[in-house]
Amino acid sequence: MPADSLDLVVNAPRIGIPYSRLDSPVASAEGAWVRTRSGRSYLDLGNMYGAVILGHAHPAIIAAVERVLTAGIQGCGGHPSAASIAERLRRCGAHADHHVLLLKTGTAAVRAAVELCRASSKRPIVATAGYHGWDSTWRVDRGLFEVNSAGVFDCFFVPEALDRFLRKEGSQVGALLVSPDYVHLSADTLRDLVTIARDHGLLVVSDEVKWGYRTAPGPSLDVTDLTADLYVYSKALGNGWPIALVAGPRALLAEGADFTSTLTFEAGSLAATVACLDALADGSAHARIREQSGRFLDAIRGFLAEEGWRGVEVVGGPHLFQIVFADERAEDAFYPCATEAGLLLFAGDNQTPSAGFTGDVVDEAVRRFRKAVHRTADGFEAALRRPVETFDRVRAAWNQMDGLAYENQDLVSAERTLERLLDEG
Repeated sequence: MPADSLDLVVNAPRIGIPYSRLDSPVASAEGAWVRTRSGRSYLDLGNMYGAVILGHAHPAIIAAVERVLTAGIQGCGGHPSAASIAERLRRCGAHADHHVLLLKTGTAAVRAAVELCRASSKRPIVATAGYHGWDSTWRVDRGLFEVNSAGVFDCFFVPEALDRFLRKEGSQVGALLVSPDYVHLSADTLRDLVTIARDHGLLVVSDEVKWGYRTAPGPSLDVTDLTADLYVYSKALGNGWPIALVAGPRALLAEGADFTSTLTFEAGSLAATVACLDALADGSAHARIREQSGRFLDAIRGFLAEEGWRGVEVVGGPHLFQIVFADERAEDAFYPCATEAGLLLFAGDNQTPSAGFTGDVVDEAVRRFRKAVHRTADGFEAALRRPVETFDRVRAAWNQMDGLAYENQDLVSAERTLERLLDEG
């Protein structure tokens, strides 16, 4: 394939996604390994933005999809599997009496949830906190802490901003859409946001695209004392196959009966999702990630401390973590060094190890991480020894969750910090 072939594809990944930095195109993948046509092997911690939770080429997923393909029902036979997905979701306590609305992407599912809330509440504005997809619905195009042209108010995880806005415009706001975060955001902040929304009579939507089924079967909100009216899932559901859904009471979902497209009931993705949910059901895959990725984090944190690399910090837990740098130039240099060392990381964002990341693979990943840091230090040693400070963590959180964390800021301070982050791009 010519080196410039990707120029023909306008939205082909070129910067942050590790597969865009390989020495040659991907030829195969299995477990935690990705192999290119040149014969090089890479350890994958990016896993398709976190969609591959069981590992590449998981036998149960392959078998389920092969049955669909060999039966010739790829485009027309997905409806029984759709019902099976709904049944499996109901095995989680939060969804015991819920119905589902099936879609293909997290972005589409979040948009659907917003439209459902507007239809149910008869209110045009939606409040939000967090990242919800690529489309223009979420853009700040009328200033900070203002309702944008799509009828969305972003509080950026600042409870005071949400409370002040709802006291003024609450009668026009139908729902709070929030993406939970357990790396940078305090549980108290999440509770404050949901409590404020409930006090003003808003519906609550939990955008579980990133965290749903990540640490255990079901919604991540199960680790808190919070509940939502609607839940949106995508990434971990299908082990890399395109699937998304909205779960909630039938009455809330009723307006979405016509939210279908050509590939909504495409059978391969639905079969893969049933198989993935079955594989995740007993919690053993999550436990394996917790143990093995936890071992990796312990090792690299120990290495950073032992060698005095204070300009690199690893935050988060085994299921999802982020590497924070004190110097952006060093950060920009690190990810190509990691790829050259054979370690695939999602640049500037979260890393999501799969259940295929086990045993000797973990030890090899530690070795490659050490190599990447040492190569980065060849040009940025002083930067890697400067301690990570609070704003470095704030910037990392912004890159990962599109909001403010670590500081209980008043509105003036919050706006000043947000302006700085937006100016830095």
